[in-house]
Amino acid sequence: MLSNAMMAVLMSRSAPAALVCATLFAPTSAWGAEPNEEAELVSGIDEPAEHADDPGRDLANVILFAPRHIADFLFWGTSVAVAVLENQQVVPRVQGFVSTPGGRLAVLPTFFVETGGVFSVGARLIADLGNVATGLRLGFGGLHSFEIEPRVTFRLDVPLSTINVEGLFKQDNDLEYLGVGQVPATDPRNRFLPGQRGAEAEYFEERVRWILGYAVRPAEVVELAVSASLDRREVEDKKDGDLVLSDVFVPGSLPGDLETRTIFIADSAVRVDTRATRGRPSAGFLSEAYVGGGHAIRGPDVDFVRYGGRIAGFFPIYRTTNILSPKVVLDAVEPLYGHELPFTELSGQPDFRGLDTRRDRISLVGSLDYRWLIISSIGFRLFGDTALVAPDYANIDFEALRWALGMALDLHTNTSEIGQLGFSAAPDGVRLLFSLGVSTGYGDRLHRD
Repeated sequence: MLSNAMMAVLMSRSAPAALVCATLFAPTSAWGAEPNEEAELVSGIDEPAEHADDPGRDLANVILFAPRHIADFLFWGTSVAVAVLENQQVVPRVQGFVSTPGGRLAVLPTFFVETGGVFSVGARLIADLGNVATGLRLGFGGLHSFEIEPRVTFRLDVPLSTINVEGLFKQDNDLEYLGVGQVPATDPRNRFLPGQRGAEAEYFEERVRWILGYAVRPAEVVELAVSASLDRREVEDKKDGDLVLSDVFVPGSLPGDLETRTIFIADSAVRVDTRATRGRPSAGFLSEAYVGGGHAIRGPDVDFVRYGGRIAGFFPIYRTTNILSPKVVLDAVEPLYGHELPFTELSGQPDFRGLDTRRDRISLVGSLDYRWLIISSIGFRLFGDTALVAPDYANIDFEALRWALGMALDLHTNTSEIGQLGFSAAPDGVRLLFSLGVSTGYGDRLHRD
């Protein structure tokens, strides 16, 4: 027999629930009683029950299986698990430290496709065990393009901090290299084979990386982070490629050449972010700075220092969820002791939403976004980006500035971006992007290529 309090809770849910409760807990003698006159006066619409083998319902359940589980994951409020998924916010806010009682397990399908043939489909598994969360992402994009990325995040309450351990094994057979510089076809540092000036070469890379990181939030809007990593890269011509590195560039002329290296990298960063939420459009200010260095422990000598930062403002227009956001991002790398810097370690431009094909020692990206909330978990944005690279500050050429205009539909939680459907157009081409369950890397210094 249920208690009176439990009965009250059940019966308060809805009228149908009350009817069920009244039936289940009626006196035993009533179960076999004849219907009385009042019962016979009750009328309604008599419809046949839908059986479990209803083809229409079965088809709908199949179609909605993935969206239902994705929606469940999106609104799963365990911030320590989000830290496993999302690289932007290493330490959740104070109010975000909520663990699911007894732990949770979630599987999120992942999908990524981009103009130029980049394609990956897979899954991300996240287990929340209270103060520990683990994640495993698997992606497959072809015979020679796949990745495995495990992560473990430990949450510490005093002080508010996280310890993150992660690995990566990745093969990518769809990478492109045009050469160094803002205009690679005319940059004298690139040595092209006859008839191949300005051609787009393709290459294969196998990468193994381990990262150990610690981040702490000493104040509500301040985050400090340090990390150490081992990064092994093996580069060669694209397997079964039509126009590979050795077809475009003079052999031995590529920065760092096609040699395998293992580089130890140490990094530190500080971030001030006054926004109330990072995934959902929110007003505030963001400032970040980082500095680190690398040293080759295996392979040809490489030593470098890497530094950069970003400044962004988020200003409400008309509504608090309509946000105008200007942003400037700097990334720079300088070789040390006269050692040559491999082209794979040059600064790229992942923040540029046009075709990200330029590399050099210095990268500058400026952007202006107008983003607004459509519903609680979906936002839409219009954006414009500008970008340039240069060998040093004295040779920055603003006349060669590249630009791109576009729009994107964002799928997000309060703390992170889960998916994106985007489009951009620029003088050098059109870019289409669809991703689900894969972070775009915005603001993520550790995982940039």
